[in-house]
Amino acid sequence: MRYHQRVADSIHFLETKMKSTYRLGYIVSFSFLLLFLFPVLGFAADPNPPALVQCGKGDSAMCTFNDFLDLGRVVIDFSLVYLILPLSVLSFGFAGFKYITAFGNESEATKIRGLLETTVKGILLAFFAWLIVSSLFNFFVDNSFNPFK
Repeated sequence: MRYHQRVADSIHFLETKMKSTYRLGYIVSFSFLLLFLFPVLGFAADPNPPALVQCGKGDSAMCTFNDFLDLGRVVIDFSLVYLILPLSVLSFGFAGFKYITAFGNESEATKIRGLLETTVKGILLAFFAWLIVSSLFNFFVDNSFNPFK
């Protein structure tokens, strides 16, 4: 009876130790984000960002339908560059961290692969949608076909 109790105590000790190790890993990762990533993003900010609406201010001409379409293009470009790309990088980083800490657990690794596949599909969907919308904008507004304008 004593042997079984020692084994159970040892297992409980190891489980507690692993949980504290996971907590330490999360704390270190969060500290890394706070100390290194966020200041870099702050320094990368454009000091003179372009205006969302370019027309109808001061002495400039009133806004037209083309300006409205241009606003749509600006919003889509902003969402791709400043929202989708950083979120996908964070998703890849989170999935990589979870994959490393899965310790060979096949069910966890399968879930993580699903997360990676979903992230890649989302990125491809967003950029193909941008390509289509940008091409349509350029064709109908500028009467030209250059999707990378």
